[in-house]
Amino acid sequence: MFYYLLNGSKKLIGSTRLIEKRISIGIFFLILFGAIISGFDDWHIQFRYIPYILPISLIYLAHKIKNYKFIFFIFVATILQTIPLKLAFYDENSSKFSTRLNSANWINKNIIEKEKSVCNKDFSPFNFPPVNFNKIIIKKKCDYEVHVLRQPKKISGYNEEKIVKIFEPRYQFKKISLVFSHVNPLIIIVKK
Repeated sequence: MFYYLLNGSKKLIGSTRLIEKRISIGIFFLILFGAIISGFDDWHIQFRYIPYILPISLIYLAHKIKNYKFIFFIFVATILQTIPLKLAFYDENSSKFSTRLNSANWINKNIIEKEKSVCNKDFSPFNFPPVNFNKIIIKKKCDYEVHVLRQPKKISGYNEEKIVKIFEPRYQFKKISLVFSHVNPLIIIVKK
């Protein structure tokens, strides 16, 4: 694949060939950068933009090598890969499937209303469910910890016996960090 990207067309002359080379090198570095970033657990959510850029790059490649079956395959693969991402975005706001909303309801009923405490941590919207912050009790020596796990495989770092409740998104693998797992993340409640 990279041979065709870097080779370009022999029929092009002068500045057109230079532009084609720059596009090819840009695509090469985009794919390389995407592959490197996807290897970092904490950075995989930044890799979410590559599914939109990579198909365009592959279509360009298929056009250069005149393989129209490959172009059709890329179109179909692009449509198929959007399905889990769109499902995650749908589930994020669904009262039935949203891990954030369901965990917030559970925390409100089982921790806040019973006047139990949660540990002091970063309460930013992406890092904590939308609970009733007017009534929440926050202490260093707390009763419960709430963890938003964007990498589901990190659940193995917690003692299973102390996990009180798990809010899992649909169709997510615990061993593999998917590109869309930050949208509707795995949330666990741990008893201290």
